[in-house]
Amino acid sequence: MITSFINIVRDKIIGRKQSGTFALQVFRQAVAGVITTSVDLFVFHYMLRLGLSVFASAAVSLIFAFLTSFPLTRWYVFGNACERKISIYLQLSIFAFITAVSLGINELMLFILTVLIEISPIIAKISTILICFAWTVFANRKLFLHKQEAQLI
Repeated sequence: MITSFINIVRDKIIGRKQSGTFALQVFRQAVAGVITTSVDLFVFHYMLRLGLSVFASAAVSLIFAFLTSFPLTRWYVFGNACERKISIYLQLSIFAFITAVSLGINELMLFILTVLIEISPIIAKISTILICFAWTVFANRKLFLHKQEAQLI
């Protein structure tokens, strides 16, 4: 019943059955990315103000970003085209793996920029966004789209 309600609301808000062109997917991913990044940066900054280390703050903020990003990516970016033969739980698990790789990229870049180069943590965090964005766009296409659609660019 809750799933039916969510599907009805999703269809009313999104109002489409197809994922759209690659350019449209990238645009939607960018919109979802702005929302997710805003959540990520807000939580990151708040955790720093609470006294957590840069790395702990990045990990906590990434969890919040993950919880924001999965529904946005699955239903807004790819719409109903992501209705693959694998369960939503498996999709969530694979998405978590993609996010874990993003965390690894994020932490490595933060280490290089804040410890080795000594850049401000906020500036360092912002500079990692494009790298993580490129990774997630292509990884999410492989996850949420059928093989033929994911290869079309």
